[in-house]
Amino acid sequence: MKIKYCPHCGAKLEDGMKFCPKCGEKIDISQNQEVKYNQNKLEKNVNISIDKINQKIELENNQDSIAKRSLIVASIFALLTIMTLVDWSPKKKKKYI
Repeated sequence: MKIKYCPHCGAKLEDGMKFCPKCGEKIDISQNQEVKYNQNKLEKNVNISIDKINQKIELENNQDSIAKRSLIVASIFALLTIMTLVDWSPKKKKKYI
Protein backbone atom coordinates (compact mmCIF):
# COMPACT_ATOMS: atom_id res chain seq x y z
CA MET A 1 0.00 0.00 0.00
CA LYS A 2 1.51 3.28 -1.14
CA ILE A 3 0.88 6.31 1.07
CA LYS A 4 0.20 9.54 -0.78
CA TYR A 5 -0.58 13.05 0.38
CA CYS A 6 -3.51 15.40 -0.16
CA PRO A 7 -2.50 18.07 -2.71
CA HIS A 8 -4.61 20.62 -0.81
CA CYS A 9 -3.55 20.19 2.84
CA GLY A 10 -0.78 17.58 2.80
CA ALA A 11 -2.56 15.00 4.97
CA LYS A 12 -1.50 11.38 4.48
CA LEU A 13 -3.82 9.36 2.26
CA GLU A 14 -4.13 5.65 1.68
CA ASP A 15 -4.71 4.04 -1.72
CA GLY A 16 -8.26 4.21 -2.94
CA MET A 17 -9.34 7.23 -0.90
CA LYS A 18 -11.58 9.57 -2.87
CA PHE A 19 -11.72 12.36 -0.30
CA CYS A 20 -9.17 13.72 2.13
CA PRO A 21 -10.03 12.74 5.73
CA LYS A 22 -8.61 16.04 7.01
CA CYS A 23 -9.88 18.75 4.65
CA GLY A 24 -12.53 16.88 2.64
CA GLU A 25 -10.96 17.80 -0.71
CA LYS A 26 -11.81 15.43 -3.58
CA ILE A 27 -8.78 13.29 -4.32
CA ASP A 28 -7.68 12.64 -7.85
CA ILE A 29 -4.14 11.66 -7.03
CA SER A 30 -1.82 11.28 -9.92
CA GLN A 31 1.92 11.13 -9.87
CA ASN A 32 2.04 14.78 -10.98
CA GLN A 33 -0.10 15.98 -8.08
CA GLU A 34 2.02 14.14 -5.54
CA VAL A 35 5.19 15.57 -7.02
CA LYS A 36 3.61 19.03 -7.17
CA TYR A 37 2.66 18.88 -3.46
CA ASN A 38 6.17 17.75 -2.50
CA GLN A 39 7.69 20.48 -4.68
CA ASN A 40 5.44 23.14 -3.10
CA LYS A 41 6.34 21.88 0.37
CA LEU A 42 10.05 22.00 -0.50
CA GLU A 43 9.73 25.54 -1.93
CA LYS A 44 7.91 26.63 1.23
CA ASN A 45 10.69 25.18 3.42
CA VAL A 46 13.36 26.86 1.29
CA ASN A 47 11.56 30.21 1.52
CA ILE A 48 11.28 29.86 5.30
CA SER A 49 15.00 29.06 5.50
CA ILE A 50 15.89 32.07 3.34
CA ASP A 51 13.69 34.31 5.51
CA LYS A 52 15.43 33.05 8.66
CA ILE A 53 18.85 33.69 7.12
CA ASN A 54 17.80 37.22 6.09
CA GLN A 55 16.50 37.91 9.61
CA LYS A 56 19.77 36.70 11.12
CA ILE A 57 21.80 38.92 8.77
CA GLU A 58 19.60 41.91 9.59
CA LEU A 59 20.00 41.24 13.33
CA GLU A 60 23.79 40.99 12.99
CA ASN A 61 23.87 44.25 11.00
CA ASN A 62 21.78 45.97 13.69
CA GLN A 63 24.10 44.67 16.41
CA ASP A 64 27.16 45.95 14.50
CA SER A 65 25.49 49.34 14.12
CA ILE A 66 24.66 49.51 17.83
CA ALA A 67 28.24 48.56 18.74
CA LYS A 68 29.65 51.31 16.48
CA ARG A 69 27.29 53.93 17.92
CA SER A 70 28.18 52.87 21.46
CA LEU A 71 31.89 53.18 20.68
CA ILE A 72 31.39 56.68 19.26
CA VAL A 73 29.37 57.80 22.31
CA ALA A 74 31.96 56.34 24.70
CA SER A 75 34.79 58.07 22.81
CA ILE A 76 33.01 61.44 22.95
CA PHE A 77 32.31 60.96 26.66
CA ALA A 78 35.97 60.09 27.32
CA LEU A 79 37.14 63.12 25.35
CA LEU A 80 34.80 65.44 27.26
CA THR A 81 35.96 63.94 30.56
CA ILE A 82 39.61 64.52 29.66
CA MET A 83 38.86 68.08 28.55
CA THR A 84 37.14 68.73 31.88
CA LEU A 85 40.06 67.39 33.89
CA VAL A 86 42.66 69.32 31.94
CA ASP A 87 42.44 73.07 32.04
CA TRP A 88 42.05 74.05 28.39
CA SER A 89 41.58 77.74 29.04
CA PRO A 90 44.39 79.98 27.80
CA LYS A 91 46.74 80.77 30.61
CA LYS A 92 47.80 84.29 31.26
CA LYS A 93 51.50 84.69 31.22
CA LYS A 94 52.91 86.16 34.36
CA LYS A 95 55.14 89.08 33.91
CA TYR A 96 58.08 89.24 36.17
CA ILE A 97 59.52 92.60 36.98
